[in-house]
Amino acid sequence: MKPYPRAAIVIAIVAILAVALTYFDAARLGFFWDDYLILRPRPWTELLRVWHGSWDTTGIVPLFYRPLAVWTDTAAFTLLGFDERWLRLTALVELGLGAWLVGLFVYREAASVWLGAFASALFAVHPAVSQSAGPWWFEQNHRFSVILVALALLAWQSRRSALTWISWWPIHLSILVGSWFKEDVLALAPLLLVLQWWRARVAADIPRLTPRFVAAVTAAWALWFGFRWWLLGVVAGRPIGGALDDWADRLHHAGRGLWLTFIRVRAMQGEVAFVHQVATIALVIAAALALWTARRASIRARVLMGYGLVAGAAFNLPVALASYPTRYHLIAIGAVFLLTGTAAGLFDAAPHRRFVVAATSTTLVVVLALSSRANMRIYAPCTEANLHLDVELRTWLERTPYWTHSWILPWLDDKAIRCAEHRYVPVTIAIPDVLRGVREGRR
Repeated sequence: MKPYPRAAIVIAIVAILAVALTYFDAARLGFFWDDYLILRPRPWTELLRVWHGSWDTTGIVPLFYRPLAVWTDTAAFTLLGFDERWLRLTALVELGLGAWLVGLFVYREAASVWLGAFASALFAVHPAVSQSAGPWWFEQNHRFSVILVALALLAWQSRRSALTWISWWPIHLSILVGSWFKEDVLALAPLLLVLQWWRARVAADIPRLTPRFVAAVTAAWALWFGFRWWLLGVVAGRPIGGALDDWADRLHHAGRGLWLTFIRVRAMQGEVAFVHQVATIALVIAAALALWTARRASIRARVLMGYGLVAGAAFNLPVALASYPTRYHLIAIGAVFLLTGTAAGLFDAAPHRRFVVAATSTTLVVVLALSSRANMRIYAPCTEANLHLDVELRTWLERTPYWTHSWILPWLDDKAIRCAEHRYVPVTIAIPDVLRGVREGRR
């Protein structure tokens, strides 16, 4: 079913409102951590080199093949420079677009504007998204990953009745482009095969997978994986924050992403607000309702709930070795599918209580939005968490020759002093001459 204009507009309005009400004061966050590393001019030689090598040429972060992440960051810096407000606004527009597309997918899958709007709001306000694809500028490649995954899912809805590799070309293109932002998107290739199988099994309205089609898709993506390996020189670098060399910690990392996205709500740096506890209780209740409704649920509810579990598990695999809250943006799509499927099951099982289901769902959105606001609050410029991230950043800079004489180190010293004396001002006001020199390539 194709979305009609009114449904698309309604879901877009919900996405805009959810993002706006949750992050209306995001500009006050300022820059932190990796923002300083990616907001810089790059020569054409570097922009071309990232297509056949690592996205970072300075040696400060691990090797990964993410050429479009570099190009879009460079484009944003060329247009916006160090303007915090416009960078944050751009980030929120990207987040809203991703939430809208996720909502459109659910709408088309469940034939319900209400469920589509609910999914859109859930993704926009989910605490895991606030930390992995929220207003933090560095995570622009995560936000684009969400957009490309959602576009691939929408293309799959339109193309899943034809099981030929060529007919799926828009899906393959979306996955390919998405993988140029971040490699996690490649998990969508096998995931879509599972979604095809699940929809055909539960709804019986699309063709079942054939061995020939599975082999063609597998071979094509194996070829790209090999070519990408050759371009980068390795499969990938070792992600920061990986597990310790003992099995207990490895198992902890393997399940951490699912736990912190589907059930437990907490801030990245460990601070737990009261609203986080409330949100955790709400998600536990939602998980219990999912189990209770699973067997008796309607077809559309079971379809969405199955999507949620499979998508969460699939997108958890790329981060299972180094699981960290800033990497759960795609796992959150699975959580949204499961929650909307649960709402659909309750909605269909008790038509006379639809108002109660809608009110409960709205309450969940509000609680998650407040949790996301709590997550962002600790990253205001002079909080303990933000200053701690500055200390970590200083360690990286001091041990990397390219960055040893960067303007960032003296700014971090100046910022710490300003925060201690309660006279902090944004970096664009504090050192405009220095930043002008950076933009013009003189520093």
